Amino acid sequence: MTDGSPPTWRMLQAEAVDGLRAGGVESPETEARRMVEEASGCTGTELVMALDEVAVERAAARLAAQADGAPGIGNDAGNHRQPQPSAGVALAGR
Repeated sequence: MTDGSPPTWRMLQAEAVDGLRAGGVESPETEARRMVEEASGCTGTELVMALDEVAVERAAARLAAQADGAPGIGNDAGNHRQPQPSAGVALAGR
């Protein structure tokens, strides 16, 4: 991300892997994927397809959809898990 371009989910995931690895996390790739799934709202194949999307745009679209009451994207408070900070990880754009 040194070229000034907005971060993609792939870039943020790579940064998370590096930070988690530096922090001594046993499975940094798995943990980073889970973090990006939580942040992006995508899992499995959806995440693979979204990795090259600009993260900020995806998050903004997700927020707009939640505000409009779109079903299935985290607007049911009972099932929403608060993200937990991980040691050694500083994600760009936060």
